[in-house]
Amino acid sequence: AGRWFEYFSGAVREGPTTFDQPVTLAAMPTFVREGAILPRIDFPQWTSEKAPSVLHLDLYPAERETRFELYEDAGDGHEHLDGAYSLVAYTLQRTATGARLVASPRQGSWTPPARTLLARVRRVDHLPAEARLDGVALEKQPTREALLAAGRGWWYDASDLSMVVAFPDAAGYTLDLVYDPALVELAPPVSIAFEVIVPEGTPTDRPIHIAS
Repeated sequence: AGRWFEYFSGAVREGPTTFDQPVTLAAMPTFVREGAILPRIDFPQWTSEKAPSVLHLDLYPAERETRFELYEDAGDGHEHLDGAYSLVAYTLQRTATGARLVASPRQGSWTPPARTLLARVRRVDHLPAEARLDGVALEKQPTREALLAAGRGWWYDASDLSMVVAFPDAAGYTLDLVYDPALVELAPPVSIAFEVIVPEGTPTDRPIHIAS
């Protein structure tokens, strides 16, 4: 039961339901329940590797409040047994004007290395109005590249139907996102960029036809 999002396309399924899903090794279907808070990092292969510079949070706000506790430690040794760990509780809820993410104060004596928090909110079918961090408006950025370079602000990904917010990661904050939470359609078209390489000498003064 509930609303489920296809992770890659953002298409919505309302459950409980049964349906046939084509499956290939190149496109394995993955579904995310509404209300989910999904943390992701570029996982290091060994403990001496440089710590990831970005913590990703994929957010799927629901009408009811949902909660996720993120536990982290140094990844080696036994200091975590003596309190050298980090535990931050996130709560997420859809509101009449968008969504709210609240991060609790940090428990434990270990603090992750400095990094950027990159929160992606899905789905956002309409151009958002603003994002506020502890009541302070964040600057709208024109592109994803500009957002990552600035490390602070927000950007609307019209192709992904998501709102992406960036700021220095910390604990104990409130992030308010202002947008229309209504969905335009359950399974909107997905834009995919691809490159076509044609043999050398192909005439450039006539159309090239592609079958797909």
